[in-house]
Amino acid sequence: MPFRRGGRTWLTMLSHSAIQALFSCVGGSSLALDQPIQRMWRDANAIALHVTLSWDAVSTMAGQRVSGLDPKGAYCARIARARRLGLARPAWG
Repeated sequence: MPFRRGGRTWLTMLSHSAIQALFSCVGGSSLALDQPIQRMWRDANAIALHVTLSWDAVSTMAGQRVSGLDPKGAYCARIARARRLGLARPAWG
């Protein structure tokens, strides 16, 4: 079971929520390009959209694996391709 991967995705989700809350508190001035919070908000959103850090994708994959099913989804397609090519074994941890 991907405990470490699940931890990273959970941390990403919490960090993204914290930056969203901070961004809301700063108000409209946070949209200015010279404000560091604007860059943090943009980076946090870009990171949170990455499939390997998506809580929904990773937790679904973990649930399928624990249930004895073959994991399916966008993230799992990459692992399956690597297996077929003999490039890597899936890193569940």
